[in-house]
Amino acid sequence: MSQVLYGFLQWCPGAFGLVLRQKIYPRLLGGCGKGVLIGRFVKLVHPQRIFIGDRVIISNDVTLDASGSDGKTPEIRIENNVFLGSGTRLFAKRNSISMQSGTNIGSSCTITADVPVYVGKHVLFAAYCNIGTHPPEHSDKTGKNLSDTVQSAATVVEYGCWLGVRTEVYSGVTVRKESIVGAHSIVDREVPPWAIVVGQPFKVLRYRKKPELHQDIESCVP
Repeated sequence: MSQVLYGFLQWCPGAFGLVLRQKIYPRLLGGCGKGVLIGRFVKLVHPQRIFIGDRVIISNDVTLDASGSDGKTPEIRIENNVFLGSGTRLFAKRNSISMQSGTNIGSSCTITADVPVYVGKHVLFAAYCNIGTHPPEHSDKTGKNLSDTVQSAATVVEYGCWLGVRTEVYSGVTVRKESIVGAHSIVDREVPPWAIVVGQPFKVLRYRKKPELHQDIESCVP
């Protein structure tokens, strides 16, 4: 596709623009389901590595960047019934981003995949969340950089979690199922399941359920 046509499709306003993008963008993507709506000024980088399910809504000014680096060829996979708010950015750098069905990502969020990023079903991000940021560098008594150990794992937000506005989740950290992270919190280590946490770094306020009384439900990691 020529840059002129791509620029026109990005700019084209109203229902006419939505219909054009709905007809033409699937030809650029690696895969695209039915009923997908794509807003204005959406930036697709290496769209052949981007896979979108059914009834996904991508708001204005969203960036989906699967360009990779260091010879990597990561992917962005978004399942059914996902909403991406305006100004949100997904950067698949050295690894892939997988977002499962029913998830709602607020406006101006940033998800960065230096390690694999998995977002489970029915997760809610409020605006300005930052997922996959680098923790501050610090060493243990042997001189080993602890941030390197953290970043060797995946960044995971499991089923049913709620992240408040401007929450920051470090690369390689897991937020366990159905937990709630308060606004402006920094998640620098694993959040227990069903926990309500807040702070910089976070502290557990209480638990929504007693973990020992409930069987595990699905995790977003395949």
